[in-house]
Amino acid sequence: MIRIINNMKIVRNRKDLINYLNNIRINNQVGLVPTMGSIHQGHLSLINQSVKNKYITCVSIFINPTQFNRTSDFKSYPRSEKKDLKLLKKSGCDIVFIPSTKDMYPKKIKIKKIVKKYRNILCDNFRPGHFDGVVTIVNKLLYIFIPDFVFFGEKDYQQLKIIEELIKIKKINTKVVNCKSIRDNFGMSISSRYNLFNKNQKIKFEKISNIILGFVKKIKNGKKFNIERNLCIKKLKDNGVKKIDYVEIRNNKTMSKSKLTKNSRLFVAFYLDNIRVIDNYLL
Repeated sequence: MIRIINNMKIVRNRKDLINYLNNIRINNQVGLVPTMGSIHQGHLSLINQSVKNKYITCVSIFINPTQFNRTSDFKSYPRSEKKDLKLLKKSGCDIVFIPSTKDMYPKKIKIKKIVKKYRNILCDNFRPGHFDGVVTIVNKLLYIFIPDFVFFGEKDYQQLKIIEELIKIKKINTKVVNCKSIRDNFGMSISSRYNLFNKNQKIKFEKISNIILGFVKKIKNGKKFNIERNLCIKKLKDNGVKKIDYVEIRNNKTMSKSKLTKNSRLFVAFYLDNIRVIDNYLL
């Protein structure tokens, strides 16, 4: 069954979705924006890219259990379907797919290890199995939608590189469109997890953002990375950061560690209380 709101189709069953897409894709190209809901400006910018190109613009909303390391993190992930649908209705999105876990994992919840490149670095060192869960669900979504284009933001840059590798390995006829991060007023890439911040955490986050942006500016201006990194870490800890997973410069293409700012990105990951924040900056 397909529900229609202002020309936007809401589909909750994969068979219904496949049948519908098969009927309309003949003379149209399909653009897919995979999400876990809690739609924000970052998601909307990806949707806008697809809408502007006049693709059949599809958004999936599925909070994928296989990419969470802790059950508590999965359960606490922000959910706001009613609000999401309001935003998507205004965005020009054509189809919203909101499947159940049983629909996406009909036999049992199982993770496949497909991509081995860009692993054992950054988030993969701190979230074992996370990217295997991401790859598993994206692979399923690409099989269901068979999109011409799939849109990902650069905020999760390691994830973006891994998805590009998945498409190469599987020889999937879909082009990955990588889109620049949409940043908040503090200069940090917008994330659904920020919806979990309480008032006090929001105040702390503003100070933390200023510290990171100041650090990025100094590195871009030629200051020594190791010295500035140590100062940055101290300031972050003094301003409420409980744990820092990494602060590293890596090559934009190979993702190998780099001492140079040219063709490189600064990657950061830390915890504000129990909320994990990741970001990266092109240097």
